[in-house]
Amino acid sequence: MLVNRTTVLLAAAIFLIAGIYNPASAGEITIENYSDGDIPQNQTNNSQTVFTGMQTTTNNSSQIAIRCSPAIYGNRIVWEIIRNEYSNHDIFMYDISTFEETQITTSGKANDPAIYENKVVWIYYLYGNAHLYMYNLSTEREIQITTNESIKSNPEIYGDKIVWDDDRNSNESSDFYMDSNSDIYMYDLSTSKEIQITSNNSTQKIPAIYEDRILWQDNRNGNWDIYMYNLSTSAETQITLNNLDQYEFTIDGNRIVWMDSRDLSDIYMYNITSSKEIPITTNQSSQISEINVYIRSWNLELTDPLDNATFTISGPDEIYVGNGSYWTIFNASAGTYTINHEPVSGYETPASETKNLTAENKIIFSGNYSLKKRSTDSIDLGDGYILLIKQIDTANNEALMEIQLDERTVNEMRVKKHEMVEFYKTSYSVNESGKPGLLDIIIEDISQDSDGDYIKICITPPDIEFALAPEKKLIITSIPEGANILLDREYIGKTPKEKSIIDLRTYLICLELDGYEIWEEKYEIQPSNEFEIEVEALLTEKQPSPTISTTPISELRYINISSIPEGAEVFIDGRYIERTPAKIAIGDTNEHSVCLKKEGYTDYKDDFQFHSGESKIEMKLELQPLPTSPTKQEEITPSSTEEEGADFLAISVLLTLIFGYFTLRKK
Repeated sequence: MLVNRTTVLLAAAIFLIAGIYNPASAGEITIENYSDGDIPQNQTNNSQTVFTGMQTTTNNSSQIAIRCSPAIYGNRIVWEIIRNEYSNHDIFMYDISTFEETQITTSGKANDPAIYENKVVWIYYLYGNAHLYMYNLSTEREIQITTNESIKSNPEIYGDKIVWDDDRNSNESSDFYMDSNSDIYMYDLSTSKEIQITSNNSTQKIPAIYEDRILWQDNRNGNWDIYMYNLSTSAETQITLNNLDQYEFTIDGNRIVWMDSRDLSDIYMYNITSSKEIPITTNQSSQISEINVYIRSWNLELTDPLDNATFTISGPDEIYVGNGSYWTIFNASAGTYTINHEPVSGYETPASETKNLTAENKIIFSGNYSLKKRSTDSIDLGDGYILLIKQIDTANNEALMEIQLDERTVNEMRVKKHEMVEFYKTSYSVNESGKPGLLDIIIEDISQDSDGDYIKICITPPDIEFALAPEKKLIITSIPEGANILLDREYIGKTPKEKSIIDLRTYLICLELDGYEIWEEKYEIQPSNEFEIEVEALLTEKQPSPTISTTPISELRYINISSIPEGAEVFIDGRYIERTPAKIAIGDTNEHSVCLKKEGYTDYKDDFQFHSGESKIEMKLELQPLPTSPTKQEEITPSSTEEEGADFLAISVLLTLIFGYFTLRKK
């Protein structure tokens, strides 16, 4: 029994010693390495949440964004991300094999990405013009492909060939901008040459390319057909012959598939080798002859301004009279039908149309009522914004227009005929009127009638779906009231003011009122905030102004501040000035403080002073990222206090066991 007790105590001591000196518990950091790509489901990696086979990215920021226009090649996915209520567009890429997300563009004006192998292409859109760009993932080099000043869209790439639709040959006599001529162009990266693929005086758009075949939508026959061009044979082929619309097509090998409206909505396929068309699905409801009428107004001023717009449709054995924005008649007899629209005050009346209805088919009439406006007329854009027509210049085919908010001019612009201008009411709010915050303003025509000069103007939101987002209400008040409110340096009205917010982030609020000091504060709006966020400012009266300096401009001193990354907020003596890069005038030789702030980076602070004869100070700063917290894969190293406490306890127990061992031996 003595031997057993002694043996047990000795074994326990040895076991405890081994535990104390186990390297795994000696203060090391244990890291699980998933470099082979076998990341478990729901395992965090580089701020992405990876769900194997299901989801690639999640949005971890509070900023509301829309992700759209995805494209894929191999393990790489590209997409467009839209922030700030459509004012910022950029291209991102995600690599499925490395679990890495990469921002491809930073311009804020990149749209419609496409990818093939290591090449990413997109459209850079700015102020009525667009250019095609490409980024090579291998060389990390960005290249501008096109230089022609025109609207370009829908790029696609296969091998070294890029295709897109281009409106440089737009038909200026078109009554409606969407009916103007656009063509398909191609750029060959291997030869650095641009080639015009189509030249027909109609609209060709939305191209696709596979090997040496280019496809597109074409309305030269009065409906949307699919055409193909073979680069090897230089031959153009009409793929679809039906007199209704065919669209949403794709090509793989020798097969083309598309969505077809001849059967209301069905899928068809064309075999290039056999030149045969095959219906893939059959809609049973397509056996009914049908006439559809769509009436559009392109007007934001009234909720439903053309509900009473009437029209007459004359057919082979009956005359139909209808009204409203949508009208349908079923079981119509086969034959020729003509629609005539009745005038509506303040609008250009649509032209009459004639179409042929065949048995078990349908025809569609579209009436586009264009808004007629004259000099001094105005249009209510909602939320206090007014568009004022100041001058119509028929000689130069342009109009001078002004946008006002609370009777204060916020934008003035000269717009040419057929030119489109994007206008953003605000970059941060859902508008209280329910009218869109981003608007496309297009002058369709500039003309004259018996009452004088007028423009036909189209004002519409862009064709894009809104992402649902949580909404907060920002309530800004001041004592006294009536102060001008600038939210992120943009005027939004006077106090008191309520604004709905969906872009949850930090905002700079500035209040200005004559006779009072400027009031500025930053407010961070988070999902956890209450629905109503109140900001109340007590304004301070201005003190008598000091004598104005008469220093000549040539003797002013400047500080040039640049930062990596750019866009940091610059504060001089605690007052916000602007963002980097910045050139700031300093009127004295006193010592001043400078501070740079940027989200995600450590604040930079320093003092500066101009010495005698010195007129310029250069500051080139590289901001340091904020330290990141350890990831879930890491076990944090125990603190020295924890280590010492654990070691002391273990040694005490060890000494007790050794003492017991020798006591038993003496017995």
